[in-house]
Amino acid sequence: MDENRILDTTPDREEEIRALLARRRYGFADLEAVMRLLRAPGGCPWDREQTHASIRNCMIEEAYEAVEAIDTANPVLLREELGDVLFQVFFHAQIEAEAGRFTVDDVVHDICCKMIHRHPHVFSSCTVSDSGEVLTRWEAIKTEEKQRNTLSSRLRAVPPMLPALMRAAKIVGKTNAVGTADPADLVRELCARAEDLCTSAAPSGAPAGQESPAAAGGASATPAGADAPAAPAVSAGSAASDAQSAPAVPDLPSAAPAPANLSGQASASDLPATAAPAASDATAFSGATAFSDVASARDLSDAAAPDVTARLGALLWTAVRLSVLLGVDAEQALSAATEAAIAAVETAETAGKA
Repeated sequence: MDENRILDTTPDREEEIRALLARRRYGFADLEAVMRLLRAPGGCPWDREQTHASIRNCMIEEAYEAVEAIDTANPVLLREELGDVLFQVFFHAQIEAEAGRFTVDDVVHDICCKMIHRHPHVFSSCTVSDSGEVLTRWEAIKTEEKQRNTLSSRLRAVPPMLPALMRAAKIVGKTNAVGTADPADLVRELCARAEDLCTSAAPSGAPAGQESPAAAGGASATPAGADAPAAPAVSAGSAASDAQSAPAVPDLPSAAPAPANLSGQASASDLPATAAPAASDATAFSGATAFSDVASARDLSDAAAPDVTARLGALLWTAVRLSVLLGVDAEQALSAATEAAIAAVETAETAGKA
């Protein structure tokens, strides 16, 4: 590492600033100079105070803003947000340069080495037939580099700091090779877990498994005028018809009582007796009723809360497995449901003003 890149050896700081201001177009070296000047003595007090930890959320926020530009197909915004992401890279690299550990040039060197090594079909004599083989070779090379020779080591390598829904989907994707699942079975399991959650979260004094007024056709616990939008129905038949084109997703152990096998052939019979739905048809159990029951359980004891949390987590895990199996982006699905809920509130408010 060039130690001269770490220290500010510019003979005349003001001259360097004047040279930057006179530029008509800037390049990577100029961005490095800007970042260094911001952090150097006489620079910006705020920038000089920052650490990796203090600006960690900035990296996340800038990345999401770049994603927004991509999703809205806005090239002007994307150009701006990519610059913000790049600035964060230079910011963190400059902090490390000041500590004498590495520079932004080292970062560029490392990523070039990685990309060349993981694309042997471009930079050596290796050949591939399609993009699927490219991904397979990429994972194989990465596994060799990181010495992750077990499935669990590869699953642990998925960053815990990822948003939980995104991390779950990636974990499911990495387990495709060890089993298959029937979409219809997953739909049944999802309904069973919802019923099990309602049973575990029953209001104080209600016998376990007893139907709530909503389940029995009585009054709903949802306030008038605030009905949540109905979720799209997914029948076992239609789910099964998609199985030919869907990626294979096995069943993984969950925090709550659940199938502990990796075969992926999960069914309601694998679940605890309290979790099995009353009928074999997946559509016989109402998810809306289930969550109405949960919403009415306001007096959960502290002792019951961890159990409810575990069961809810198991339900969400099953939902993610089903989304990956059907080729549905779980993040987008949840986002769409959130937008629908907001729209329902807007509709109710408009109706109330009429």
